Amino acid sequence: MDLIIYNTIPLLWVSTIFYFIAFIYALFQFLKSSNYSKLAFYTLLSTAFIIQGVALYYRGMIMGSFPLTNTLEIFQFISWSTIFLIIIFQIAFKLPLLSFFGAGFVSLMSFFSLTFYKLDSYFSHPKLLTNPWIEFHAALAIFAYAVFGLLAITSLMYLFQDFGLSHKHFGRFYTLLPSLRQISEISQRILLIGLVSLSVAIMIGTLIWFEETSIVSIGKILSTYGLLICYLTLYFLKRRKQLKLRTFSWISLILFVMAVFSLWPIQYK
Repeated sequence: MDLIIYNTIPLLWVSTIFYFIAFIYALFQFLKSSNYSKLAFYTLLSTAFIIQGVALYYRGMIMGSFPLTNTLEIFQFISWSTIFLIIIFQIAFKLPLLSFFGAGFVSLMSFFSLTFYKLDSYFSHPKLLTNPWIEFHAALAIFAYAVFGLLAITSLMYLFQDFGLSHKHFGRFYTLLPSLRQISEISQRILLIGLVSLSVAIMIGTLIWFEETSIVSIGKILSTYGLLICYLTLYFLKRRKQLKLRTFSWISLILFVMAVFSLWPIQYK
């Protein structure tokens, strides 16, 4: 295991630095109210994405499974998957500044996971690496967390745009942000994708638990059900327009923080 850490931790640090440089580069350009080179920004972002992906792939090859064997890998996989989703949504919906906010988001997550080095401790349960259903359940659950991370990013964009409009800030940064209506519609779609993914992951995890209760504790199952109920409630309140969009955005951010901290009880024994 020490070999994995020795070979991949430096790569993960390098990818984190590239994400941060991409974010800071664009931020300084916005502060100067000047045009920034999209080629330079996306070169930095894609370089970070590739390096992070290589590090996770190398870990997975050595372990013979998805790189989800500890908290550090889970954080890294969520951040990598979030960037992947951002690329897709950027192409599909043409959301300005989505990649910019995503670079800052991933920088924070990666830095947090790498700073707390004890998160890089491996589980020893043999069934974790041999049961394909467990791997599929874990990968799908982490994908759902990445979707909720993307929801947190779009919610943050909404709050920035709402702040700019309410305080009559019409600088170049605010003009590049999508409209409040567009962000609201995209956020609802993102939330639905996350709900479907997490629901399927939880159903598979529950079936696995019924077959082998020693793999996942009932407390961990209940914590994920609690998270699902929170996001389901948020979705129905949003769809029925019983929740102000500003409140929806704040709740989305808070729920994602709760989801991230729930990763500890969700881990396998």
